[in-house]
Order: sequence, then structure tokens, then C-alpha cells
Amino acid sequence: MKYSTSAHTKGVAALVLSTFLGTLMGVFARYLYVFLSLFQQIYLRFGVASIFGLLIFRKSLNFGKLKNITLKEWFILAIRSLSYAVAAALWVTSVNTAKYANAMFIDSIPLSAVWGVVLFKEKMTVKKAFYLMLAMFGIVLLAVKDYSNFLIWGRGEFLMLVAGVFF
Repeated sequence: MKYSTSAHTKGVAALVLSTFLGTLMGVFARYLYVFLSLFQQIYLRFGVASIFGLLIFRKSLNFGKLKNITLKEWFILAIRSLSYAVAAALWVTSVNTAKYANAMFIDSIPLSAVWGVVLFKEKMTVKKAFYLMLAMFGIVLLAVKDYSNFLIWGRGEFLMLVAGVFF
């Protein structure tokens, strides 16, 4: 499939911008930690994101579709929202207690690949398994403080891994 240059450029620019903004979230969390409590930070970021989302996507939003959501889908949304709230609290705590670089590397673990295999029965190929194990090995290299005690991680690193599971 041949891609147009402008579409490819837009895609690369979007990835770079997304990565930049994703790393800035940790910087904001550390800066705000001095002035705001954990949950105040989460409320503030959720509020700002909601306002931006409403402004940017106002023409695409159709709140009338909320009437057609089934009870099962509302339940899934509620569980997902609770999971996100727990993950956000763990993530902010982790960013403020771990080394920033370690926290961001652990945050980049492709746990969605693991969830795809576990929950959706996605086929695990040798290539996928190799890349996943390589990522996990890299995270262990970063997270372990003392290699004589291989399974002892720092509190912040462990919280970031748990936050990744909940996200």
C-alpha cells in the first residue's frame, strides 16, 4: 500500500507530538506535586482535558447516542472508568517517587500486547514473544536497583508497572 507523503508526514508529526506531550505529563505531575495533592492534580488534568476535548471535537459529538447504550456497555464503561482512576493515581504517585527516566521507560511497556493475548485470544507469534520479552528485559535492567537482589524494585517503579496494568 502506497502512502502519500503528506499523510505520512502528518502521521510522523502526530507520533512525535504525542510522544512529546506524553513525556510532558510527568513533568507537569512533578511540578504540580509541590502545589496540589494527588487527587487535585487528577481533577485538574481531567477538567482541562475535558474542556479541550469539547472545544476540539464539538462538531463530532452527539450526546443523543448515550440513550442507546445498553446496561452491559454502561457496566463496562464504569469498570473502565474506575480502572483509569486507580491507574491515574498510581501513575502520578510513581512519577513523583521514582526516577523520571525509569518511570517513563516502564510506562512504555507494551502491556496492550499482553492484554490482547490474554483477553482477546490474539495469536502470539515467536516474533511478538521475542519483542515482548526484550521489552520486559529492558525494563528489568532499568528498574532493578541492586542485581544481587534481582526481584527487589523501587516503590515508584513497581507502582508504574501496576498503573500500566490498570491503564
